Amino acid sequence: MLTDRQRPKITRLQIPAAIARKGEASSKDVAAVTNIELRLVAYHVRAFARAGLLSLEREKRVRGVVQSFYSVTPAARTYARELKDAASEAFAECETALREQGTPTD
Repeated sequence: MLTDRQRPKITRLQIPAAIARKGEASSKDVAAVTNIELRLVAYHVRAFARAGLLSLEREKRVRGVVQSFYSVTPAARTYARELKDAASEAFAECETALREQGTPTD
């Protein structure tokens, strides 16, 4: 079971995944499909964009507010693959250590 400290990290990963599934999405779109507060999604979308993991595709005026639409960059896809590989290696090492200690891994 995830602790409260671990849960936000998983939540953050849902944001670029939601954008990748749609191809292009705004913070509002992502908040709707992930059930994450809009203000948190908007904050993380901007952070991912600054890091080069999301790209601003277009902006649209909606009732006096500018809605920004982002897509996932090739750098984000590379980062996701590296993250997945690192997690797989870490879990494999953990299972090996548990087996060596005689602890069940299921």
